[in-house]
Amino acid sequence: VLLKCYPNPAENTLTIETTKETNCVIVNILGEELIKQSIWGKQIIDISTLPKGLYWIKTQSSANGHSFVKE
Repeated sequence: VLLKCYPNPAENTLTIETTKETNCVIVNILGEELIKQSIWGKQIIDISTLPKGLYWIKTQSSANGHSFVKE
């Protein structure tokens, strides 16, 4: 599954694009799951409630996660 996320760093929203339907989980550096969402195609995620910091996006179909910074 191809996964793109932008902008990075992000402020209030994060756009995630996938080539296949997948479940995404945004976790903080402590591994706590903060946002869970099923993604297909292009989706905008509201991250305005997250504190500033470094986060990971994990998917069910990819061993590699993507990181992003919340400003």
